[in-house]
Amino acid sequence: SSGTAGKLWHVREGTKSELFAVRWTDTATPTVFAVPKADYSGAWIIERGGGRPTSLYAHTSAAGLEKLWEDITAPDVEALHTGSSGSKVLIQVHRPRPAVDRVFKDPALAVWRVGESAPRGYDELFMNEQWNKGFVHVDVEKIESGEPFVFDSGAAQMGGGGLIFSPPTGGGGSDVVQEWGVVRASLKQQLVLPTVGRTRGAFGSDWVSDVIIQNPDSAQTVKLRFVPSGTTTPSQISETSISLPAGEIRLISDIVSSMFQVESGIGALFITPQSSVTVTSRTYSRSGGGTFGFSMNAIDVLAAAASPRFPVSFAGAFPGANYRTNATLTDTSGHGTEATIMATGIDGVMGVSNVSLTAPANGHQQINFLGSFLGLMPYETGALVLRPKHGSAISAVFAIDNRTNDSTYFPPDLPSGTAPRVIPAIGHLDGANGSRFRSDLYLFNPSNEVRSILLEAKLWDVPESPAFLGLTLLPNEARVIRDVLLTAFGKTGIARLRATAQGAAGVRVTSRTYNVDSNGGTYGFLMPPLNNFQIGGSGDTLEILGAIADPKYRTNVGLVEMNPWPTNQSASVRIEILDAASQKVDSFTVNLPVAGGSQLNDIFRARGLDVSGPVLIRVIPISGTIGAYATNIDNVTNDSSYLAANLGATK
Repeated sequence: SSGTAGKLWHVREGTKSELFAVRWTDTATPTVFAVPKADYSGAWIIERGGGRPTSLYAHTSAAGLEKLWEDITAPDVEALHTGSSGSKVLIQVHRPRPAVDRVFKDPALAVWRVGESAPRGYDELFMNEQWNKGFVHVDVEKIESGEPFVFDSGAAQMGGGGLIFSPPTGGGGSDVVQEWGVVRASLKQQLVLPTVGRTRGAFGSDWVSDVIIQNPDSAQTVKLRFVPSGTTTPSQISETSISLPAGEIRLISDIVSSMFQVESGIGALFITPQSSVTVTSRTYSRSGGGTFGFSMNAIDVLAAAASPRFPVSFAGAFPGANYRTNATLTDTSGHGTEATIMATGIDGVMGVSNVSLTAPANGHQQINFLGSFLGLMPYETGALVLRPKHGSAISAVFAIDNRTNDSTYFPPDLPSGTAPRVIPAIGHLDGANGSRFRSDLYLFNPSNEVRSILLEAKLWDVPESPAFLGLTLLPNEARVIRDVLLTAFGKTGIARLRATAQGAAGVRVTSRTYNVDSNGGTYGFLMPPLNNFQIGGSGDTLEILGAIADPKYRTNVGLVEMNPWPTNQSASVRIEILDAASQKVDSFTVNLPVAGGSQLNDIFRARGLDVSGPVLIRVIPISGTIGAYATNIDNVTNDSSYLAANLGATK
């Protein structure tokens, strides 16, 4: 380089020649780099940055410099990985993501072949990359066919998994449990719903599962495999396939019976598409003409599983008197999984420690009345810790109100470090049809050291400073705060809750919002903190799958602005509603206060929409940093199902 101009040179046998087509102007931040071809016959060269298109070149001594493509979208390429055949290059880019109080970058991948134009889309790794990120293992020649790879996001607060989805046809984010550390993943999507069923349950409950599958791209075939709970032989496993036209959102009612002809059974549903899909489910029981149950998003089999050295916890596993707790374990290793479980409460470890659970190879196991299994008293509240000894598995916990039989699904807790986590809504308010909504907060300290956490509640619609509450948790302490908005903060309405934990291990936080009936029974839903891939800024799209336009239900959409302090400004988002054929039936703009929120009640009726069946709700931030969710509410029981917003795919 000379002065403020950079040049790239080729040196061969002492002869130096300038590659005139490749230059850069900012020597402080070099925007050109080269890597050798696999056989060292030449080099691949990237030119990027400076407000110019990103370009890929090839150079050999015989042919000289050749521009292979130019991408005007200017992806920020940070690495090239060469295939042994010489005809493939794995291109690694990074892109900024808005997070709570900060912006970070996460990596994305695309395989390019010689002769092709620039990649149309990149498979995004939902991880917070650090300076020392890199592949632990990757085979460029096999990665497209689904060969697993291992990626380390670099030194950060703690180890763990991540999650990968495949833009431009897929999106995701709701099942990201860890956002840093090492992840084993694949470019070929394989999903699992940890629990679907059609079965009679305790206290007269009668459960059935509906599944919604969205095909966001071209027509494809999707394989479905139902694996019943317990010891599974090949003859017990049921498989089928469905064909989805481009853009279809399909509702499959009572999937265990309608697709697999099983009249009674529970288990896991594995979903393997040709490209990628988004899948959610609702498992529910019926009572007095209404329904109550829980929603669940499909989970990536490789990336989101617990494994040895990476335990998972469930802060809300044991809600206390008048509840029972069930758990499931779905093996994803193909070799069977054994895990130990432990309950902790206000005084630390409680009950019997290190009880073992097992799941057969590629199988599913459900354990009912987990509290009794661990020797807990019926009134005890606390958290559950699951540690795989060998294998890998998707685990889930279900807390069921014995008075109503309503079940709340708890996925593994989202770890929290020094950066805040935000629960978008906690409430103490009365709603439609005589409902009375309250929120309980669950806290768990998984470390062997004392940890502190700062909670701050900011009402959605009041331009006031947040209210604060500092707590200290002893080692392995689990704590529940009932009706947290009123009892801890003295407020009513709907508020955003920010939690900032001390120390790298952090404190786990989650919540349950529920309606209280006249007998003291509850119908509720999980309200977890948002991870950093359920938050969008300008240029992002958040997608909510699972809402059903039906006279029996109403759908509310919650929007929350994530900045820490209120201002006199407002943020805005565009809402789009797509029908079962992915046709847009409505589009409108909503303003909401900075650091506040807005709820759009009974959105389909309020907008006067002529739509029925499953719909997709898109939330497109125009200004501000936005989190979103929806609830699908039964008009008879007032039971709500939580529908997470997932980060949509972008190039």
